[in-house]
This record gives sequence, C-alpha cells and structure tokens, in this order.
Amino acid sequence: MTGGKRRTAAKIAVLALAFSLLGYVMWRIGWDEVVRYITRIGPLAAIGLIAAGYLENFCDAQALRAGLGAGAGRLKTLVINQAGAFVNTFVPFEGGEVFKATLLRKLVGGKSAFTGIILWNYLAKLTKSIAILVTSCAAWLIAEGGEAESIAGLLVLLSVVSFSMFLLFKLVLMLGLTEKIARILVRLHLLRRSPEELVAKAREIDQTVRHFYTRERGRYFAIVGYQLAARVVNFFTLWFLIAILGGGGFREALVAYSTFGLTTFITLAFPNRIGVDEGAGYVVFKLVGLDPTLGVMLQFVVRLRNVVTNGTALPIALGLERKVPAEPEAPAEPEEKAP
Repeated sequence: MTGGKRRTAAKIAVLALAFSLLGYVMWRIGWDEVVRYITRIGPLAAIGLIAAGYLENFCDAQALRAGLGAGAGRLKTLVINQAGAFVNTFVPFEGGEVFKATLLRKLVGGKSAFTGIILWNYLAKLTKSIAILVTSCAAWLIAEGGEAESIAGLLVLLSVVSFSMFLLFKLVLMLGLTEKIARILVRLHLLRRSPEELVAKAREIDQTVRHFYTRERGRYFAIVGYQLAARVVNFFTLWFLIAILGGGGFREALVAYSTFGLTTFITLAFPNRIGVDEGAGYVVFKLVGLDPTLGVMLQFVVRLRNVVTNGTALPIALGLERKVPAEPEAPAEPEEKAP
C-alpha cells in the first residue's frame, strides 16, 4: 500500500471511529431522549439558529479577511471559510485549514493565505479564552452561593488555564515554526520543488506573523474585534438554544458557555471531534452539575446546524476560480567578480 493510500485509510478509520463514538453516546442517553430534545426545536427556531450561524460565520470570515489583506472579497472569503469548517468536521487533523489555504491562494497568493490562516488560528485561541473568562466570571458573580458558586469559581480558574493554549501558540510563533517545518520537510526530501525558495518563504511568513501587531496594528485589532463579535453571537445562540431545549435561563447559559468552550480546548488533542465533543459535553456538564444529556444535545444540535450552514458553501467554494497575481520575486544579488 502506497503512502497516499495509507493516509486515506487512516483518515477513513478515524472518521469511522468518530461516528461509532457518536452512536455510542446517543445510545447511552437513549434514542427516544434524543428525538424528544430535537422535536422541541420548531421551524422558526431552526431558521433562527441557521441565521445566527451565518452571522457568526460572517464575523469569523471578516476576521480572516483582515488577516489576508488586499484581494480577499467578503463573499468569497466567507464561502471558503465555511467550506473549510465543513471539511474540518469530517476530515481528521484539521484538513480544512489546508483546504482553505489551497483556495485562498487563488485569491491572495500563497504567502498572504498562510499568514492570514496562521493569524486567525493564533488569535482565535486568545478570543475564545477571553470569552470563556468573561462568562465564567459573570456566572461566579451571579451565583447564589453553595455548590453553584464553587462550580463557577472552578470555571474561572479553568478559564485562566485555557490561556495557556494561546501562550503556547505564541511561543511556537516566536520560535519560527513555519520555517522549521519547511526545513524538516526538505531534510525528509518531501519538498522537491525549489526547497530553499520554499524555506525562504516560510521564514518570511514567520517574520510577518511575528511582527504583525507592531506593523499592522489596525488589522490586528480588526481580527480580534470580529472574532469577539463572533463569540458574542455564539453565546446568544447558545442561550437561545438552551431556552428552547428547556435547560434554563441566563445563569445556565453562562455556565454552559464556559463549559462548552473548555470542552473545545479539551478535545483539541483528538484528530476528529465528532462524537468526542458530545462525549466530553456529557462528562463535563455532569461534573459542573448541569444536565449531562443537555450537554450532549447542545453539541449535537450545534454540529447539525454547522453542517447545514457550512455544507452549502462547499460546492460554491470548489467552483471558485481566479488567476493568482504573480508574487514579486526578490531581485537577484549581483555576482562578485574575481579580483
């Protein structure tokens, strides 16, 4: 079996395992219970959830567009970002990010595409931790003492710990990971076409990302601002969904959002999060005193909503074509004449 076939077989195995885990979680809580929760969502509520999904996607796409720079249209960036999120749902090891980079190169060129995606993922770690910290602190402030206050206090501590993901990403960028990966690929003979040129481009991307805050402060804060707006939309969507499913009100939404976000950080180590998110939702919700079935169903319904909203963008994204303007090459250094 060739290397490509082995990788494809591994991805299929991971996806099959993910769906098996999802089926097991649903079986554990009972299919009748699953149907009972889903039927609480009427047509109008479903439309509202899908509309909120598009609004959240728009904010995230605007954040990505701010990192890409000139040449990235609003609609095309939105479609590509949604399509990449859809691919991430089913393809292990964040294959959607590679998919996005491939399509974005047609709009802005390779360097800008990779720089924008790295910046988006880097700052997403920061904005998600900020959102979790704010909601967990709010939950702690309005807690009515006893177990509820203890749980909210624990969430505050865990939300502070979640910033470690952002700091780790920051350290990786400071160490110049892109160039190091390129050099490793060259040593392994996996980069055969102009390897030194690719290493030089990787070094340039590292430099751009590392100094982006000081050189492009306006764009930096635009990325952060749009991502925070997306987190706000996400919170109100979750609050709305909890109310529909009969899981409580504002306090429960604050605790659930914090837990929801922390669950995302916990599952980052897994190659595919189908079934893992639902299972983690059950365990974590139970630990913080919320209905564990609600934790599963929140994850499941949001995933279904995302499949619908992002799946419609995939065929459109695949049809996008645009000639990439040639990237300017560095002028050749004059040869030194022999004395």
